[in-house]
Order: sequence, then C-alpha cells, then structure tokens
Amino acid sequence: MIQANSKFLAIAIAIIVFTTACGVFSGFYFGKAYSCNIYTADIKKIADDKKTEIVKKFQQDKDNPNASAMLEKEYADFLKRMDKVLDAYKKADKKALILRKEAVIEGNYTDITEEIRAIVNKKEEAKVEDKKG
Repeated sequence: MIQANSKFLAIAIAIIVFTTACGVFSGFYFGKAYSCNIYTADIKKIADDKKTEIVKKFQQDKDNPNASAMLEKEYADFLKRMDKVLDAYKKADKKALILRKEAVIEGNYTDITEEIRAIVNKKEEAKVEDKKG
C-alpha cells in the first residue's frame, strides 16, 4: 500500500513540475512574440527646428510675393518626408513602436531623433542637389 501511494505521489509531483515548466515556457515564448521594440523621437523638436529655418528664409526673402506659399509648401513637403522616414523605420522593424518624446514619462527607450533628423535632412539635400543639377 505504501509503495502505491509513493508511486502516485511521484506521478503527481512529476505532473505538477511538467505543467509548471510548460506554463513558464509558454509565458516566456508569448511574451517575446508579442512584445514591441519601443523607440522615442522628438518629432516636435525636429518640426520646430524646421519652422525656425523657414522663418529665417522668409525674413531673408520678404520681397518675393510668392515666398509665403513656397515656404508653406516646403514645410508640408518636409512633414511628408518625415512621415515617410517614420514609416520606413516601422517597416524595417515590424515590432517597432515609435512614441513621441513628450508622451514618455519614464523609461530607458532608444531615442531615434537624430537618426530621423539625419535621414530627413539627407533626403532634403539630395532634393536640392537634383534641382541645382
């Protein structure tokens, strides 16, 4: 009788250990599978810097009657390019979640502000060179 109880106890302990291990493994797997890579970007700062640049251009070219419309179009084009850069960043990393810097209260997330600024400015420089050439 004692041997039967000890076998039953051994089987019960093995089942408990096995199901606990399966639960831990599945929790780890699904946690990894559905987690996001969180990045932050100071979009407001990039846009404000561009606005400042456009205001300076406007002040230099006050005499041109079309300057206002041209600069508004330039700013709209800039925002479109920035959206394309952000979209490309998200396509490259399917798990990417890009938060605005103002929305992040606490945490150590990768800041991609300078990368975005460099890519947008690089596209802008290429566009200017195409117009000149």
